[in-house]
Amino acid sequence: MTRRTVPYDPDDEAVLLGAALLTHDAAELVATHTTTADFHVRLHQRVSQAITNLVTAGQPVDIATVASDLSRRNGVADIDIAKKELLALQAGCPAATNAPTYLRSVREWTRRRRALALAGDLTHHANQGLPIEGVLAQIEGLVVEEKIDTTSWQELPLATTIEGEQPEDEPTMLVRDDGACLLYPGRIHGLAGEPESGKTWLALHACAEQMDCGRHVVYIDFEDTPAGVVGRLRALQVDPEVILARFHYVRPVEPLGPEGRHALAQLLTRTQPALVIIDGLTEALTLHGLALESNRDVAAFLELVPRFIARQGPAVVIIDHVEKDKERRGRWAIGAQHKLAGLDGVSYGLEVIKPVVRDGDGLVRLVVHKDRPGQIRRVAAERKTAAEISTHSSESVLTVAITTPGGRPEASEWRPRELMERISRWLELNPGASRMLIESSVRGKATWLREALKHLVADGHATIDEAANRSLQYRIVKPFRAVEEREELDFNDTL
Repeated sequence: MTRRTVPYDPDDEAVLLGAALLTHDAAELVATHTTTADFHVRLHQRVSQAITNLVTAGQPVDIATVASDLSRRNGVADIDIAKKELLALQAGCPAATNAPTYLRSVREWTRRRRALALAGDLTHHANQGLPIEGVLAQIEGLVVEEKIDTTSWQELPLATTIEGEQPEDEPTMLVRDDGACLLYPGRIHGLAGEPESGKTWLALHACAEQMDCGRHVVYIDFEDTPAGVVGRLRALQVDPEVILARFHYVRPVEPLGPEGRHALAQLLTRTQPALVIIDGLTEALTLHGLALESNRDVAAFLELVPRFIARQGPAVVIIDHVEKDKERRGRWAIGAQHKLAGLDGVSYGLEVIKPVVRDGDGLVRLVVHKDRPGQIRRVAAERKTAAEISTHSSESVLTVAITTPGGRPEASEWRPRELMERISRWLELNPGASRMLIESSVRGKATWLREALKHLVADGHATIDEAANRSLQYRIVKPFRAVEEREELDFNDTL
């Protein structure tokens, strides 16, 4: 038996690709959980890339479409030859339903090849007296999956879910001027943009907002320095005492191992943060020896760090870069598609209208690329633009304003609809409440709450009664729902 110098199994690769040519589920597995590096055979690399291209573009995956992609991208002279090769792969697959098993086998061979290469690198660096930290970090990346908590395989009790109506996920932070919020607690969000798009400023503005409410935040920084981050917070006019008391800064310089995971868990338990920022996903992946273009590596990191944090309750925001070439830029940050697929909150893109710089005014459009819970899209313009971010900088101060998309309509027509619905729902359960009680109980700035109350009364949704002690009490006579009113307005506009 001939001994292979490179560990791989062409049959394992072939049956996985054959399954992808048979079912859409298997094709998605290949597109989201492999890269060309997972395949050693040259033909298999090209086929896997073609399948990924088609799935990403939302196109069907079959012998004809894959052969066409191969011909177009790789210059295959005879498309019939390509079809024959693909037909052989399809025919050689015993059962497409076993695709997850085939995927595990292919992954294992990849791990072995990477382990062998890293062993050689480690030997070379050690013999030559070169630094070995980088190689060790990559070896750490190989065992990242071993550190992932697998207790989720136990059965979950469903009695409480069936017996009581479960509330929908509701965003509670990063407040827009009309009271609508743009971040979900306990979920992972993405914030991607080009340089001078203000992504870090927006993340720190969200931190300042939460600290202003008396809550703690954690900032895990893979890009900047303590001085740089604190300088920005001071420019946002956050008091130094508030920073010292409620802003918790982490600057990792090594992969998250058992000791680091324990330290992070202690920090989360001690501070109970409402918000955690992870600044620099590309740098974080590199530090852990994980590949930027690998869907599997991105998935492993998301599970290792962001999802571990989100399970503790805070909203997690990952700051990332976008592809420099706008023609090639997709709906996710630079690198693997799983940067988008792995998020369970909202993926935001920052579209620059006017760059965010010191000593000037900036304007950026906050665009929704993905909204898993679906609550943000319903308050976004055309279900796409969630807000416009305007900044003004003078001397050492920078202010950030988050406004409704496209500017505010005429004053006679504009209503803070999200706050109106929030107050309406609360008053339906608490009739006869005073304005002071409403302002202390319903989330939102007092100025906008008063504006919302005024419109509820003016539009006939609420009445004001005078109590015996001459205090004013509010009651709902016709529940207000923002979506229903928006649909009615849209309908009237068409008449």
